[in-house]
Amino acid sequence: MHSPAAAAAATWAATATARWHGGHQTAAAAAAVLNGRQRRRGRAATAELSSDWLYDYRDYNYD
Repeated sequence: MHSPAAAAAATWAATATARWHGGHQTAAAAAAVLNGRQRRRGRAATAELSSDWLYDYRDYNYD
Protein backbone atom coordinates (compact mmCIF):
# COMPACT_ATOMS: atom_id res chain seq x y z
CA MET A 1 0.00 0.00 0.00
CA HIS A 2 3.00 2.29 -0.41
CA SER A 3 2.29 2.99 -4.05
CA PRO A 4 1.97 6.56 -5.31
CA ALA A 5 -1.59 5.77 -6.41
CA ALA A 6 -2.57 4.70 -2.88
CA ALA A 7 -0.95 7.83 -1.42
CA ALA A 8 -2.77 10.01 -3.95
CA ALA A 9 -6.07 8.26 -3.17
CA ALA A 10 -5.56 8.76 0.57
CA THR A 11 -4.69 12.44 0.05
CA TRP A 12 -7.74 12.93 -2.16
CA ALA A 13 -10.00 11.22 0.39
CA ALA A 14 -8.62 13.33 3.25
CA THR A 15 -9.04 16.54 1.22
CA ALA A 16 -12.58 15.64 0.14
CA THR A 17 -13.50 14.75 3.73
CA ALA A 18 -12.08 18.03 5.04
CA ARG A 19 -13.94 19.97 2.35
CA TRP A 20 -17.20 18.18 3.14
CA HIS A 21 -16.81 18.75 6.87
CA GLY A 22 -15.97 22.42 6.33
CA GLY A 23 -19.01 22.89 4.11
CA HIS A 24 -21.16 20.91 6.51
CA GLN A 25 -20.06 23.09 9.44
CA THR A 26 -20.83 26.25 7.47
CA ALA A 27 -24.28 24.93 6.61
CA ALA A 28 -24.82 23.88 10.22
CA ALA A 29 -23.84 27.36 11.45
CA ALA A 30 -26.23 29.02 8.99
CA ALA A 31 -28.99 26.61 10.02
CA ALA A 32 -28.35 27.39 13.70
CA VAL A 33 -28.71 31.13 13.03
CA LEU A 34 -31.95 30.59 11.12
CA ASN A 35 -33.27 28.21 13.77
CA GLY A 36 -32.45 30.76 16.46
CA ARG A 37 -34.41 33.43 14.62
CA GLN A 38 -37.36 31.10 14.13
CA ARG A 39 -37.17 30.03 17.77
CA ARG A 40 -37.36 33.65 18.92
CA ARG A 41 -40.35 34.24 16.64
CA GLY A 42 -41.87 31.00 17.89
CA ARG A 43 -41.48 32.05 21.52
CA ALA A 44 -43.17 35.39 20.83
CA ALA A 45 -46.04 33.64 19.03
CA THR A 46 -46.34 31.10 21.83
CA ALA A 47 -46.42 33.87 24.44
CA GLU A 48 -49.18 35.63 22.51
CA LEU A 49 -51.18 32.44 22.17
CA SER A 50 -50.69 31.63 25.85
CA SER A 51 -51.87 35.05 27.00
CA ASP A 52 -54.89 34.91 24.65
CA TRP A 53 -55.76 31.48 25.98
CA LEU A 54 -55.39 32.69 29.57
CA TYR A 55 -57.69 35.66 29.00
CA ASP A 56 -60.24 33.46 27.25
CA TYR A 57 -60.06 30.99 30.11
CA ARG A 58 -60.58 33.73 32.71
CA ASP A 59 -63.46 35.24 30.76
CA TYR A 60 -65.09 31.85 30.45
CA ASN A 61 -64.69 30.99 34.14
CA TYR A 62 -65.42 34.34 35.74
CA ASP A 63 -68.48 35.44 33.79
